[in-house]
Amino acid sequence: MLSGDSGSTLVGELVAVAILGLALVVLLSAISTGMMGMAIVEKRVVGENLARRQLEEIKAADYQANPTVQPYPAIPVDGPYSVAVTVTHWVSPAGPFTTAMQSPDSGLQCIAVTVSHDGEPATRLEGFKVRR
Repeated sequence: MLSGDSGSTLVGELVAVAILGLALVVLLSAISTGMMGMAIVEKRVVGENLARRQLEEIKAADYQANPTVQPYPAIPVDGPYSVAVTVTHWVSPAGPFTTAMQSPDSGLQCIAVTVSHDGEPATRLEGFKVRR
């Protein structure tokens, strides 16, 4: 090389390529993390919507004193989601809710709706059903 020549060297070019490669890896990692976060949020949002729909369907239905004999209506669910409904009965003002049928029926039920995605619980909502 002549003393007045300016230009890039092989080492300088390799350092520039390494910096660009590192920036690309960081960018792809951020995109991947964002996509995973979006999938988690989508699972929760769909689960909450399904649980709310199921709870509203039950609230709109007639009161069933024994929902094991006459179950509450179920919403149709497609794909990897499933909906499970648990009904517990109020025992007394001083007592807790229980899954065992009470005689006479207290007229108050706690409805728990659990939505699962691929067998793993995604959302759980609870509401109350009152005999009117």
